[in-house]
Amino acid sequence: MLSAGSAHGAQWETRAAVSTGLVYTDNVCLTEDEKIDKWILTATPSGTVKRTGGRSALDMRFSIGFNTLAESGVNCPNNRQGQAGVSNVSPAPRLRLFSQNRVAGDWLFFDAQAFAGQNLVNAFAPDSGDELNATGNVNTTYGYSLSPYIRKRFGTRYEGLLRYSFDQRLNTTDAVRDSTGERWLFDVGVPADRNKISYGITGDYYEVEFEEFRNRPEVVTSISSYRLRGGYQLSRKLQFYASAGVDRNDFLSTFEDIDDTAWDAGLVWTPNRRVTVQAGTGERFFGTTPKFSIEYRHRRSRLRFNYERELTYTQNLRANSQLPGVGFPNPPVDDPGLSGTPTTLSAQPILNEGYVLFYRLGGKRNAIAIRAARSEQRRAADGRDATFDNASISWNFRFSARTNFRAAVTYAEQDAEQFFLEDEDLVGPVRSSETLGYTLGFDRSFGSRSELIVLYRYRDRESELEFDNFVENRVTLTWRYRFR
Repeated sequence: MLSAGSAHGAQWETRAAVSTGLVYTDNVCLTEDEKIDKWILTATPSGTVKRTGGRSALDMRFSIGFNTLAESGVNCPNNRQGQAGVSNVSPAPRLRLFSQNRVAGDWLFFDAQAFAGQNLVNAFAPDSGDELNATGNVNTTYGYSLSPYIRKRFGTRYEGLLRYSFDQRLNTTDAVRDSTGERWLFDVGVPADRNKISYGITGDYYEVEFEEFRNRPEVVTSISSYRLRGGYQLSRKLQFYASAGVDRNDFLSTFEDIDDTAWDAGLVWTPNRRVTVQAGTGERFFGTTPKFSIEYRHRRSRLRFNYERELTYTQNLRANSQLPGVGFPNPPVDDPGLSGTPTTLSAQPILNEGYVLFYRLGGKRNAIAIRAARSEQRRAADGRDATFDNASISWNFRFSARTNFRAAVTYAEQDAEQFFLEDEDLVGPVRSSETLGYTLGFDRSFGSRSELIVLYRYRDRESELEFDNFVENRVTLTWRYRFR
């Protein structure tokens, strides 16, 4: 369904669809021995809502996945994962919402975001890449953020910004703690977007509170920085920036001194409208802070690469998606799958060094997509390291006006020191592993609204713990109907 209208200059666009499916898996418990096969029925309504123009903008994409696995009463033999998650997740909501609103004049604004998605309780335990398994290793995270702010110009050059944000993350699994966060951000000076020479003072304070859980107390931590900034626009294509100041933090850490001086410097280069390059480096209490990103846009291809070393929290990693839609180019929102970056359980900050690559090349009959991500994480509380790698290459071939063939290869690897997670009694020990997957299938459209999708998927996991190995074969038939 597509509609457009105007109210005070606003344009609305809505789409809706529903998918029904039949899934057969020969290993619903993801075990090496004593496999249990299962037939699963699925139903997923989905939609998008967009609003542009006027005084506000909205972009919302959502789906709710239902499956019969939740009512099947599967009892896995020797369920050694020991997760505290819901064994069978249904319904499985997925939501991405972004809203920007002008409240008063050109100085008072209000932003809102909302998120829902599935992620792993224990990123080192067996998983099927979605919620259609009986391991109990799937958690659903609900999150939202509300952010009023004031942006005011003073004279012809100066501008002030004061922003407050409140966010909350709720989880269906007890082992993944709920949290709330408050953030204050200010900036006063000459902005960089309209001036050849820019300068000012900026501050950022972020406090996170993790709720009390069983015999573990409530945890409150904070990260803040205060800096002088400057910039120089050499031309429309090349800009330089730099900042220097101090970090003031409050959290449990193995770093020598979490309150220290900090600086960073870099450049933004836009040689033409298709290419944007950003590069920089700096120093904070945990070491250097290099960053690099490049984006290339063309009519038939697109390239994105991003590298950054930053201090963050596990709940932000669970809500963030480094590698959206692993498997096929531009997957619909109602495809099942896990979201976010794999991570451990911790109520203290995480030092994350992340690499993300995406490349897509499309032609009249062929489309190829390559995705890769690497996340090197160090927990501030105990200095333990973990690394998560994900990669995929997928190919779509348009056989005829109504039929497309699909193929994909996926790879995932988890590597960690032999230590236990924060809630080891609930989620089990850490173990390194590799998982290789293959997918083959086709889709055929019937008219302009309906299509049939048939997929075969194979997954093979090898782990340091022998009883964590598994092989799964899965066949999926999906009928998707799009409303006008």
